[in-house]
Amino acid sequence: MNTPARIAMPADLPLPHGLRQLIDCAGSEAAEAILLAHGGTWLNVPRKAAVSALERLVGADAAAALCRRYGGERLLVPQAKQWLAWRGFERGEPIQEIARRLRVDRRTVQRWHGGQTESLGAKLNQLQLL
Repeated sequence: MNTPARIAMPADLPLPHGLRQLIDCAGSEAAEAILLAHGGTWLNVPRKAAVSALERLVGADAAAALCRRYGGERLLVPQAKQWLAWRGFERGEPIQEIARRLRVDRRTVQRWHGGQTESLGAKLNQLQLL
C-alpha cells in the first residue's frame, strides 16, 4: 500500500481566501471538517452555535467562534482538495485513502505529493534494513 511518510505541508502551498478565513477563525481541524462536508457549496452560518448542525460538525468552541464572526452569513466554502490531501500526508495516511476521501484519482494525489510516494516509501524501507 502507498503509505507516505509523515511530511509537513509546504509553506508556499496557496490557500484559497475562504480557507484562510476558516482556519484563522476556527482552526485547521474545523476547517477540514467544513471542507469535507460543504466544499464547493454555501455554508449558512447560524447566529447561535448551540444545538446546530455546525456545532455537531466542528464542535462547540469552533462553532461558537464561527457564529461570533460570521453568524447569519453565507460562506462559500472552497474545495481546497490539495490542502486536504496535505492534511492527510501530515498524518501519514495512505494515498489510496486520501484519493477515496477526496474523490480524485490516486495519481492526482501522488502528483500533489510531489511524485515521491512510492520511491520515498521504498527508501525508508531500505534504510530500516540497514
